[in-house]
Amino acid sequence: MLSKKIGLNHILSKLKDSRIAMRVDFNVPLKEGKIKDMTRIIETIPTLKKILNEKPKGIILLSHLGRPDGKINPAFSLKPLVPALEDLM
Repeated sequence: MLSKKIGLNHILSKLKDSRIAMRVDFNVPLKEGKIKDMTRIIETIPTLKKILNEKPKGIILLSHLGRPDGKINPAFSLKPLVPALEDLM
């Protein structure tokens, strides 16, 4: 029943001074450390801006890149996405 679902607009007033953890889908295609399709990142920007306008204490974005099978693998680092996200914000 969709009418009982809670969306971002229902909780916006509670975000001020809150710490927020947000799951995002930044599993984007990379080639030689460069993003090949920014669509998934671009689509998160309106939501991120809406949350940040409410002045939370902080926001942590949680995502993954590829399928590292539980092992640390630098090839699956999200670091290449940081400059793109900063530019979009």
